[in-house]
Amino acid sequence: MAVYLARRVLSKQQFKMVAIIDYNAGNITSVKNAFDRLGYNSIITSRHDEIMNADKVIFPGVGQ
Repeated sequence: MAVYLARRVLSKQQFKMVAIIDYNAGNITSVKNAFDRLGYNSIITSRHDEIMNADKVIFPGVGQ
């Protein structure tokens, strides 16, 4: 599911960095693994400067 969502969010555009916000909840490692498998540079972070410098930001969560 995470790989499918990553493809929809990023389509075919290339980005230098995707920041995945770490807010100490859920299994965000699986989100990072999905981006890694798709060949995107991604980091898990809660640092403001890294989030602001990223090309795209993902706030992972549980849907309804």
